[in-house]
Amino acid sequence: MPKKVRILCEGISDKESIEEIMNKEGFEIRAVKFGSKSKLLIKANNYIRNHDEFDIFIIVVDSHCTDPSVTYNEALSYIDKSIINKVQIYVIQHALEAWFLAERNAISRKYRRNFRLIRNPEHICTPDDILQDLIRQAGRLKYRKSIDAKAISRLLDTEELKRRSSNFRSFIELINNARSNDFN
Repeated sequence: MPKKVRILCEGISDKESIEEIMNKEGFEIRAVKFGSKSKLLIKANNYIRNHDEFDIFIIVVDSHCTDPSVTYNEALSYIDKSIINKVQIYVIQHALEAWFLAERNAISRKYRRNFRLIRNPEHICTPDDILQDLIRQAGRLKYRKSIDAKAISRLLDTEELKRRSSNFRSFIELINNARSNDFN
């Protein structure tokens, strides 16, 4: 029987995008948003202690122009040793929008325009800025994270995204491992 997994993340766009992706992958996993990385890291311990119905908690944070290993170590430093065996930390390289840029067909379908391929979007420090530029090219005023991220996530071809994004592929592998007995 698969383990019960809960994802803890920063904001509403992360929550809704991750839940759309979990649905596409056939996982019955929900995410909880905390509003920001600092709030997430400060409140995660209490949340985990108060929700023992879950076997594994995956804390998802963006690296935001920081080396992902630094972000990982920062997040790890907040986790109490008494619950560390129930926690896995996942760092999205820079921001979730890098995943959208890696699978440009979803963006093209959302905005009804054929966008150019962005090479190595995981290496772009601010992928949300690139996405904003693409959206302006499509005649829209701005990228509305809370609305557009969910809509783009619905259109993602996750198989294509796994091929184009090593960061996304490793996230899905982590989810699969967390649900099985290969977690610790």
